[in-house]
Amino acid sequence: MRWGSGDSFVSSSEWGFRMGRPIANETFVQALLTYGTYDHYDFFCVDQHHLRAFQERLEVLVPDSGGRSRVTGHLHVGLADALRANVYDVFHFGDFTALLPYMAQARRHFANQPFPISGVTHSLDGLLMSTRYQQIVQAELAPYDAVVCTSECAKESVKRGLSWAHQSLRGAFPASPVRLERIPLAIDVDSFQQVDRATARALFELPDDVIVALCVGRLSLRQKADWAPVLERLTRMRAQGGVDRLAVVIAGGGEGEEIALLEQLIQVTGVGDWVISIPNFDASIKPHLYAAADFYFSLVDNFQETFGLTLLEAMASGLPVICSEFNGYRELVDHNETGFLVPTTWAETVPDYLRHIQGVLLDSPTRLYHGQMLAVDLDAVDLAFRTLVNDRDLRRDMGERARASAQRYTWPRVIAEYETLWAELGELARSSPQPTQTDSSIVFDPSEAYAHYAARLLREDTVLGSTDTGESARQNPAVLVRYEDVQACLNGKLEQWILSTVSAGTQTVGSLREGASTTAAASPGQVDFHILWLLKHGALRIES
Repeated sequence: MRWGSGDSFVSSSEWGFRMGRPIANETFVQALLTYGTYDHYDFFCVDQHHLRAFQERLEVLVPDSGGRSRVTGHLHVGLADALRANVYDVFHFGDFTALLPYMAQARRHFANQPFPISGVTHSLDGLLMSTRYQQIVQAELAPYDAVVCTSECAKESVKRGLSWAHQSLRGAFPASPVRLERIPLAIDVDSFQQVDRATARALFELPDDVIVALCVGRLSLRQKADWAPVLERLTRMRAQGGVDRLAVVIAGGGEGEEIALLEQLIQVTGVGDWVISIPNFDASIKPHLYAAADFYFSLVDNFQETFGLTLLEAMASGLPVICSEFNGYRELVDHNETGFLVPTTWAETVPDYLRHIQGVLLDSPTRLYHGQMLAVDLDAVDLAFRTLVNDRDLRRDMGERARASAQRYTWPRVIAEYETLWAELGELARSSPQPTQTDSSIVFDPSEAYAHYAARLLREDTVLGSTDTGESARQNPAVLVRYEDVQACLNGKLEQWILSTVSAGTQTVGSLREGASTTAAASPGQVDFHILWLLKHGALRIES
């Protein structure tokens, strides 16, 4: 069985571990290669730099050489050849929005037989999402393709988005038959149960008698949550009494301006003596943060959130959770059992001055303005905090139930769900007819798009002659500089055949195309690429 992907799933960001998508994608690959049962895993990367980064990161994520032995790294430019040469059981992507439609086009042109294509949801609120939904409708995906939705909330969003896209294209394309399937994200539960409370409290110099409320997540007003209303309410709570033993720890990754804004809010609201911020912490201390806490809270008000990995981490650590009753959060926390869901209120209609300038506004300010219209019930926050601060037994009982609930979100279980889905889709694909070859495309053909840029085009009757550089390259190919990413497109045998044939006498492009088809099993496009590359280096010249 052969699994493929056009994603590497690994992040090159130095603080990617503080963001949900990179964490989810890397741990998915780690789990896939640990618990997956496929014989071969082919990962296609953008270029040699990304391929090396993937291979280096893979050694960290999958220390077992046996697990890595099933993995082969390729370049994107080699995808067509791989699809022709291999029978794939599935192609899966770490984000359904970007590459899924293009993969459907590649499958239609190069695959020997149908196979499923799937991709997972992450943030669904970007301004490009409208275009992405339209591309999926236009790409003619099949009933054996799937968008894997990490929550029911995400599933409903994708359903609505595809319906809108179909209507917006005014019936020019049929409604997308792509399957929507809910499979949640997961965590390594055991990694959050290995630090004891005393050790963790000592690390952060927290007294044993304080009640610690922890929040871990991206420190961004525009990308995650607005801290101002929460800190304002915490200030009033302290003034009213009853929460004197409470200490709040806010930890996460952020840019300099985002961290500065949080620190300013802490200072302005006067909570600096009992609200602690820990920005851009080292990844190794994350389990210690959870171990030091008594309960967890996340009052997200941003539509980029669709799941909530940190909630699972907190629950696996035995912490009750206070969170917004919002998006995928509401599916992770059982109200009054594993924590408290805080009601949220959103607009029935977005104001015209925001609605009709979408696209002019970029994602960041759009998220800011939308977030300012998402109200979290602060009275419910107040009550939930006071309840957990003052009831030790309830914290213990809720925490135990939360820990048990987190066991539903382990990677062995989730990978098994993926393999079940892929098997079902694969059976459907194998019983389906081969897609009809068409010239339809969701990408403008570069040959047409740029035909007027150059002074002339390489045509069938173009006559080519040899040069001194070409003669030197026949004897020693190393005289021509070969970038490693371009080398993946070059065939030494074809290159030498072209140089030798032209050296024996001038040739038309048409004759070279015809001869190379027999001699090197090369397509006209491959021949043209080599001719133009050799022209670029002066190894050939145009005679007429």
